Amino acid sequence: YRADNHKETSNWHFIDIPLASKPGDATASTTAYDPARDCKDNASFGVCLMRALPAQEKILADPAKSDEERWQALAFVIHLVGDLSQPLHCVERL
Repeated sequence: YRADNHKETSNWHFIDIPLASKPGDATASTTAYDPARDCKDNASFGVCLMRALPAQEKILADPAKSDEERWQALAFVIHLVGDLSQPLHCVERL
């Protein structure tokens, strides 16, 4: 889907929370999810997983949306929940 002219969904699949560079180097303030740092908007590649997932859930729950829009939102919700449960989709080595 991303490769098929939908690069605006590229960032939907991960979050870049910093990973401590070595054991004992991390503090809660540097490794906790910070939306301002870890989920920035990108005009070309979209928002991060933590903003994309609720947006797709909202589309899925909206009965005014077309069946096609809701089907696509359901597919994204399933996929993004899977991404969220992948540990390396949620960290970035500094």
